[in-house]
Amino acid sequence: MMSSVRAGDGSRSDYAAILKRPSFSEFSHHKEAVLCLDWDCEGGMLGSGSMDKTACVMRLTDRLTRELELRGHSGSVDFLTWHPNNKSVLATASSDHHVKFWDVRTGPKCTSTVPTKRPSICVRYAPDGNTLAVVNLEDTLMLIDAKTGKVTKSRQFNYEVNEFTWDKSGKHLFLTNRQGRVEVYTFPELEPTDVAITAHTASCTCINFDPTHRDIRKADSVALLGAL
Repeated sequence: MMSSVRAGDGSRSDYAAILKRPSFSEFSHHKEAVLCLDWDCEGGMLGSGSMDKTACVMRLTDRLTRELELRGHSGSVDFLTWHPNNKSVLATASSDHHVKFWDVRTGPKCTSTVPTKRPSICVRYAPDGNTLAVVNLEDTLMLIDAKTGKVTKSRQFNYEVNEFTWDKSGKHLFLTNRQGRVEVYTFPELEPTDVAITAHTASCTCINFDPTHRDIRKADSVALLGAL
């Protein structure tokens, strides 16, 4: 079951009123729990992944209407991410140890499938949309060509790595790890730089830039949120 909240003009008083008396609409497009959500680059379509081994693509008008049901995974769909510049293309990652690419213009059949050996823990497109990066539970970072579905580069770490993101230029990849550090690598070479930030005393688990790419938000496994 998914819910949406209707917003108003975006003013502080408007949001305060919404939080006091939110108006929800619920839509049942999956048979089991929803595990991930992501909007396309134009904000007109919402993708969802579920324990029921499917992904759904829904169009937002006055309600969420299901456009496509994407089948093909043999395990739960744990991650779904849209192409940053193409509103028709998305990728999913599953507990079945595979990543699949989809194009909603060509229907519900995936365009390519890539094995990841182990379940994925972070899946994101690079800023230019040409590469999909995946970290799996074996602490391997894989770079996949988004057009061909071929693995172009991989790097194995001897310690736990978690989420990652890119700077605005797309030339540097910021990777969090169990040591509470944010390490910076060149992209797409995946060579370490001399920049490493000790961000937390516990495992650093997630990271993202603010919309201006001036600040980094990160969090750790003991519920601390920080900014750089």
